[in-house]
Amino acid sequence: YEPSEEAKTIATSHRIMQGAFPRTWFEYVPDTARSDAPVVILLHGAGRDGLSLIDMWKDVAKSHGVILLAPNGIRGKWPMDSPRPKVLVDIFADLSGWHRIDSDRVYLFGHSNGASYEQVLMNRAEGPWRAAVLHAGYWSTENLVSPLDAKPIRLYLGVQDHIFTIPNARAVGQGLARAGHDVEFVKISQHTHWLYALGPDIADDSWQWLDQTVARAN
Repeated sequence: YEPSEEAKTIATSHRIMQGAFPRTWFEYVPDTARSDAPVVILLHGAGRDGLSLIDMWKDVAKSHGVILLAPNGIRGKWPMDSPRPKVLVDIFADLSGWHRIDSDRVYLFGHSNGASYEQVLMNRAEGPWRAAVLHAGYWSTENLVSPLDAKPIRLYLGVQDHIFTIPNARAVGQGLARAGHDVEFVKISQHTHWLYALGPDIADDSWQWLDQTVARAN
């Protein structure tokens, strides 16, 4: 998948140091964003970069005044051995210094490897995010903890996904529920692992769930 020229044009690239290693991240702030804007942090799939998800979310961002923050993983991947949210927290702190954001409306969206990493973050790490959507990805139920603040999670999975299966997704959802998370599982008929076929529609549905879920909680 190659991000559109529009995504490449509208997104701003930044670099931040993680120890001795530079990390690249992208932001998109639509003209519709106002003071106290919501933020969606986007975690791409393996072999992609942040622009691939900005491309999927740019229409939602324009329509709802959402700021998008899309970091790149390490050599195209996210580390699954342990949750390491510091670089994400540091990037978010930079973004917060430049824009007035609503700290009660900060969300995660991840695809494939990014979704798997997102599950680990939600269950085993602290961060500014209030809710998360996983698309076509999850992690095992091993080493799940019961966090003091177990935040809500929604998982989308295509029935024809050739990497992640419906039975395993159900088992993961049940494990997360036992750990205290409010979990929703959405099966998409005639959908594969390929986010980019339905990406803008999934982004729109994800946004509605994310913002309504946190609004109910408040």
